[in-house]
Amino acid sequence: MPTPRQPASAKSETDPAVPRRFRLKVVGIGGAGGNCVHHLATDAAALEGVELLAVNTDLQALDAIHGAEKLQIGASVTRGLGAGGDPELGAAAAHHDSERLETVLQNADVVFLTTGLGGGTGTGAGPTIAKIAKDQGALVLAFVAMPFAFEGPRRRSQAEHGLELLKAQADAVICIPNDRLTRIVGENAPVTEAFRYGNQIVANGVQAIWQLLSRKGLINLDFADLRATLGGRHGEGIFSHGEAAGPDRVRDAMKALMENPLLEGNETLARADGLLISILGGHDLTVADVQRAVEPISRAAQRAHIIMGAAIDERYNDRIAVTLISATGTPAKRVVPGTIIRTPALARSQPASSPAPAKSEPSKPKQETLNLENISRGRFDKGEPTIYEGEDLDYPTFLRRGISLKR
Repeated sequence: MPTPRQPASAKSETDPAVPRRFRLKVVGIGGAGGNCVHHLATDAAALEGVELLAVNTDLQALDAIHGAEKLQIGASVTRGLGAGGDPELGAAAAHHDSERLETVLQNADVVFLTTGLGGGTGTGAGPTIAKIAKDQGALVLAFVAMPFAFEGPRRRSQAEHGLELLKAQADAVICIPNDRLTRIVGENAPVTEAFRYGNQIVANGVQAIWQLLSRKGLINLDFADLRATLGGRHGEGIFSHGEAAGPDRVRDAMKALMENPLLEGNETLARADGLLISILGGHDLTVADVQRAVEPISRAAQRAHIIMGAAIDERYNDRIAVTLISATGTPAKRVVPGTIIRTPALARSQPASSPAPAKSEPSKPKQETLNLENISRGRFDKGEPTIYEGEDLDYPTFLRRGISLKR
C-alpha cells in the first residue's frame, strides 16, 4: 500500500518552531461569496490571521458584511447595483477595476475564491480575479456553489460556462452543488441551513490549510509541497471533512469523511492526481492516530501525489478533524491546449496542391485580432495569453464581443 510522502521540510514536534510569514486571503465574490466571508468572520479564533475580502458590484450587499475588507468594483458599469444575473457585466466590472484588485491581492501566498456560479458578478468576475491573483504568484483555490436544479437551464448553462473559464485560471476548483447540500441537511430543512452548510465547507477548507502552514504541528507542512501537490492542475477537485470526539474519535471522524456525500465514494478518490490530507487534533494526538486516519485515504487514492500534515490546537483535545482536498489534472502552463487560430482568408489562400511546409516547433496558440484599433491587454500584456476554445480570455468578454459600455 502506498503511503503519502512526508514533505522534505517536515519537522518533528521536538524541533524548534520557526515562525513563518504566510499570507492566506479569502475572497468572496458576489452575493454568495460575500455571505460566506461574513460567515467566516464570525469564527475569528479559528481563522486568526486569515485575511478576508468581499468583492461585489452591489454596494448595498457590501454594507451588510462585517469583519472583512470590502471592495466595490464596476461602480461606473453597474452604478452601484448588482450585475442583474449578467456575467458580461460582472466581467466588465472586474476588468474596469483590475488595478485595484491587483493591489488588494498583492503578496498573498494562497487565495481562496468563494462564489456562486450562474449569476452575474461571481460568474463574470471570478475568472478575472483568479487570473490577477495567479499572475502575482498565489496558489488559487476556488470553492464554487452550483445552482439548484429548479433555477432553470439558463442559469445552469451560465454556471457551467463560468466553471470552465474559472478552471482555466485557478489551480483547482471545488464544486459544491446546492442540490447535494439539500440532500445533506434534509429536504425539509430551511434553505438557509443548506447555505450555512456550504459556508462551513469553505471554513473547514480554509482552516485546514491555515492551521498546517501557520503554526507548529506534529507533522509540519511546507508551502512548496502544497503548491507542488495542488498547483497548476486546472481541474475540478473534491473536498471532504470528518470530525469527532471521544475514545473512538479517529474511527468516527474517518467514517464521516469517507461517507460525506460531497466525496461520492472511493471512485472519486481513485481519480485524484493531487491530494492534501490535513489532520487537526489536540496535544493528545498521536502518530498512531495519524496513521489510522491516513491509511484508508491512501488505499483509495492509489495514483495520487499525497501530502499530509498534522497540526495541534489545544481546543481539539479529545477531538480530531480530518480534511482532504484534491485536484485532478497534470500540472501544466495555464495556456489551455488548442489548435492555432487561422483566419478564413489565410486558410483559403493556401493552394490545395502546395507542398507540405517543413516541420517546425509547435507554435503557441494565438488568437488573431483585426487591425482596426490598438486594443491593449492591460495588466496582462506581459503575461502568457490564456486561450480557451479559440478565444483569448485575457480580453474581457465585452471587448471580444464589441459591447459598448457607458462610463
